[in-house]
Amino acid sequence: MNKNNFDLVMDYIEGNIKLDFEDIKRGIHNLIGYNSNTFGNCFSVLSGETLYHYITSRKLAHAAEDLVKTDREIIDIALDYYSEQSAFTRAMKSFFNVTPNEVRQKKLDLYHRKYKLEDFCKEEANTQTQEIIYALKNNMPLSNASIKKELEIYEASNEFDFDIDTVYAISDLAEKLSVPLWELMDSCMELCISIHSDPNYLPPDIEKAIDCGISSDEELKEICEYFNCKYYDLDLFMVDHFRKSKKEPYEKE
Repeated sequence: MNKNNFDLVMDYIEGNIKLDFEDIKRGIHNLIGYNSNTFGNCFSVLSGETLYHYITSRKLAHAAEDLVKTDREIIDIALDYYSEQSAFTRAMKSFFNVTPNEVRQKKLDLYHRKYKLEDFCKEEANTQTQEIIYALKNNMPLSNASIKKELEIYEASNEFDFDIDTVYAISDLAEKLSVPLWELMDSCMELCISIHSDPNYLPPDIEKAIDCGISSDEELKEICEYFNCKYYDLDLFMVDHFRKSKKEPYEKE
């Protein structure tokens, strides 16, 4: 059975982990035909980390195994993976907050597992993510534009601290208005700051709970989990149905 493009790349990285990052990127392009930015964006959308971070973590995990399981000099192991021992030590300290010598002395396992495409095949994945997974699974060409949009949405969610569903809604609105996502995100953030400065302001989840007669944060969470929905999807009928399904309904305080 032929492997999908994602797993092919993961295998390639493992087999060439001692190469430098640029050589690995060129190898990925030669292997599957995607340029490094296209696959790198795909990888970030699926995993939430950059391709560089993943490769470096795997490189250091392999190096740590060599440090623990062999008696080779640290400098020799370092030069297997990096051009200079100092670069190896800096990377180890930056990514795992230990030195190579500490790894050897304490026999540390710097665990960072190898990914597979199946790790990200979740039913709740949004449509664009599912399209990326489908293209990778079936070794099809990828639209860099759609990947960039997906990545932009995740970056905006992290930058503005909005939940991902809200950013998707803002992104759809930005497309309809033909304005850049980040410009609309800035406007939404300013609006949120203005609203939160109002002493009578109530967060939307609390306002919804009051409207639906929900008695506590715990009950709100349980009802949302019961219907597999967001708080803003709730109504009085759903709350009543949930309570009737419980042997001991919640009582209002």
